[in-house]
Amino acid sequence: MRIRVATLIAVICMILVTGPGLSAESVGPPKPGLGGIQDQIRSLKAAGKGREALPQCDALFELAGKLKNKTVQCQALETKLRLLRTFGERAERQAVSREIIRFVDDEKLPAHSKAWAMRVLGDDVLEEGDIAAARELFEAALKIERAAGCVGAGNTLLGIGLIEYREGNFTAALQRYEEA
Repeated sequence: MRIRVATLIAVICMILVTGPGLSAESVGPPKPGLGGIQDQIRSLKAAGKGREALPQCDALFELAGKLKNKTVQCQALETKLRLLRTFGERAERQAVSREIIRFVDDEKLPAHSKAWAMRVLGDDVLEEGDIAAARELFEAALKIERAAGCVGAGNTLLGIGLIEYREGNFTAALQRYEEA
């Protein structure tokens, strides 16, 4: 009797989940969630197929937006920018940088997310060699973080320390690293 009840419950659940007239096979494979897409991106990056991971970054951003997960949206944009940095695609990197700025401006993000955007953009600008602009972005991030009491200020301080080092201010660089 127990087996029949369990089977009946399983059939009822299948009908409720898939709807009448549908089977698990007709629905098709499940679409990957946030974790699945993140795993795909990591696998492609590890296999040296970073270019192929770019559409996955877009898919991750869109799905995270539907789920109202701003943190994962930030991660998707940062991953996309870092991948493009690997390829040296300046125009595409600039487009993603503008997308990050729009995202931060359009959304009511918490302070740590705004500081994150400043750091990510500062990293990218520093990579291009514009130390003055990078300093401006990192200093803005630090100001936001300190005003909000954010924990993540260590990464910002490390970025400022790197800028100090590149400018030849070794004592100031060491102070920033110690402060981080």
